[in-house]
Amino acid sequence: MKNRRWVLTIFLYVAFSLGIEAVKFQRTQRTERISVGRVCAR
Repeated sequence: MKNRRWVLTIFLYVAFSLGIEAVKFQRTQRTERISVGRVCAR
């Protein structure tokens, strides 16, 4: 039972870190698109 809790903690930690990375990636893509759109508008 103790071992299962440890695995669950690691799983949650990995999922959390992956979620943060995904959000960061989406934000960088969005900002890049906005900057590209501004350059094209000129």
